[in-house]
Amino acid sequence: MTSNNILVNLIYIDLIGNVCNFTKKTYVNLNLISRDGAMFEQIKKRDGRITSFDSSKITSAIEKAGRATGEFNGREAKRLTLRVLTLARDLQLGSVPEVEEIQDIVERVLLDSPFYKTAKAYIIYREQHNQIRRIAIKQTWTLWRPISPRWTGKLKRTAT
Repeated sequence: MTSNNILVNLIYIDLIGNVCNFTKKTYVNLNLISRDGAMFEQIKKRDGRITSFDSSKITSAIEKAGRATGEFNGREAKRLTLRVLTLARDLQLGSVPEVEEIQDIVERVLLDSPFYKTAKAYIIYREQHNQIRRIAIKQTWTLWRPISPRWTGKLKRTAT
């Protein structure tokens, strides 16, 4: 069994509204969940690259936040990841969601959970990294500015 499997007790609501549990425990692979029964295959990074989708990265981020606040461990992180993936499917993000969209859903799931300290820590961490990215982009732009204010960006060919 891989680390992307999570033990879930399946429940259903019968025709008269009673909540019922299935009697057997079922393992669900987190990589097999999406709107059409298969996990998102790709994700769009901030820089525009399209890479393969890996739900364990969501689990890892949630687990790190939970451990940092001392509110929960890996098992709860996997449950929360399942909620994130289900909500992502329900919101119909498209076949290739963006990293920011998934992170927004993680925030929403954490805020809807009893783990308020973790939600706050995750939101603050995310904002700090957003500021770091903005500073890095600004510094990169500064390094690429022309040296001479009269430089037009065109090079003239010289006779040799």
